[in-house]
Amino acid sequence: MHGPSTNRDQSFLTRVLVRSIDAPGVLPLPMVIGLGVIAVAAITAVDIGTGPHFSLLAVFGIVVIWVGWNSSQRLFAIAAAALAAGGGAWAAAIDPDESAPTFVIVTNGVLRGVLLAVLGAGTVLLRRSLDELSTAARRDPLTGLLNRAAIFEAVDYERRRAERTGRPISIAYFDLDGLKATNDRAGHEAGDALIARFASALTNGLRNTDVIARLGGDEYVALLPETPHDEAAGALRRLLDDPETPRASCGLVSWTSPSDPATVLVATADRVMYEAKAAGGGLRTIVIGKRSGTSPETDGHPS
Repeated sequence: MHGPSTNRDQSFLTRVLVRSIDAPGVLPLPMVIGLGVIAVAAITAVDIGTGPHFSLLAVFGIVVIWVGWNSSQRLFAIAAAALAAGGGAWAAAIDPDESAPTFVIVTNGVLRGVLLAVLGAGTVLLRRSLDELSTAARRDPLTGLLNRAAIFEAVDYERRRAERTGRPISIAYFDLDGLKATNDRAGHEAGDALIARFASALTNGLRNTDVIARLGGDEYVALLPETPHDEAAGALRRLLDDPETPRASCGLVSWTSPSDPATVLVATADRVMYEAKAAGGGLRTIVIGKRSGTSPETDGHPS
């Protein structure tokens, strides 16, 4: 669906999923760096005030862990460790009650820096591993689209937002035609290529604010937030009529303020898709009124 997009809040994908899947930190990187520097400076000031017999190494460690977790970059975690170690060494060096020679103070500072750097680098490694696991848990490995669990979460989020704001929401359910025949004729490698090709057609044909998922096999779902029926139907017809798009059957359902859970909304679109398939394929659409329990109004044109 190309062309100017409507004035809308960012979709669930851009607001939540992209942040949790693709973005390493919760806070912007400049904020992480700034808060880290402020925290180290504050702890150093406290360290100076408490004297040499009270160690704040653990507190410095907490700051390094926080910077490593939120930046997800080893460079900044190690820099925070060096800054923290330097602050501790400086506090010891200027303390009038510190009796240790300079060599001992410097050595202790270096050892603390190494310890904190290892702690920070380990935190970054842990965060990256968890990010990769989160991505794998929400993505279809063949197409890179969201998977079943992620799309139901997305639909539920947008359903609640649509019910609250009164703005429309549309869901399209696709069934890729001819996948079994392709597998039987040319093998599963060709079938996988067809699955990936249709996923690419959906990604290129819909807006970046729309949320697309592969449920498994030959079934896909597209969530179109804040999209009225006519706009969604027109876009899907263009997509399905594109000669580059593999043949598919599609059921489109549009709601205003839906109250049913995500499973019911997706199941409704699935049912309409099977009606389109029984009619020979193409697109079949319905509009459901103020509450999703009201009688559907059929668009009336499989295409």
